[in-house]
Amino acid sequence: MTRTTISVSEETKAALAEEKGDETWDEFLRTRLADAPEPNDTVTADLSDGAVEDIRTAVDRGIDSLRSDLR
Repeated sequence: MTRTTISVSEETKAALAEEKGDETWDEFLRTRLADAPEPNDTVTADLSDGAVEDIRTAVDRGIDSLRSDLR
């Protein structure tokens, strides 16, 4: 099993923080990501070669899409 941290740019973090306003991060993400896991849930998976990069790419695309939807 591989544990991976997916990084988000400071620019993206700042933009999302501005968009979330007074909501907590939990509230902000839950209202926008219907399938978000419950707090403190752990998701594990055995990752094949290249899977980590695929996940990062998918997350980046999802964040870009979310930012566009919120404008």
